[in-house]
Amino acid sequence: MSEALKERYINVFTDFGFKRLFGSEPTKACLIDFLNSLLDGLESPIKELSFRNTEQLGASELDRKAYEQSLKYYRDMKNIIDTAVEEGTEALREEMTLALEDERRQKEASQKREEEERCQKEEERRQKELLKKKLIASSMTEEDIQTLLNG
Repeated sequence: MSEALKERYINVFTDFGFKRLFGSEPTKACLIDFLNSLLDGLESPIKELSFRNTEQLGASELDRKAYEQSLKYYRDMKNIIDTAVEEGTEALREEMTLALEDERRQKEASQKREEEERCQKEEERRQKELLKKKLIASSMTEEDIQTLLNG
């Protein structure tokens, strides 16, 4: 394909591309429609706008490419940082979930031990009562029974 027929695309996510596509008088109607569709629900839609040249793009194509590269680098760094924050947040969430689950299991185990100890003490108390009743039935004196149980 010859150089003259090669298709060329403009990246509208760059400052240069957006201005190239929407930033001139011939494309003013497209920009107004675009802004009104983005800001759908305004009480009064945009009907007129004016262009002002408030920034300097650079004197050469090399300057514009350097500017676009710096924007690309900035976006890449921002994406890396945002991703790291999201992954860090997710890792922290998982760590906290595991810690809470571990704490819950420990609490359940502690409650189970306490219940087993309570049941064991209750069983010991019943056994002593039963032994006391048997000893009373065997005609031992109350004093002999207390001595036997305590010592």
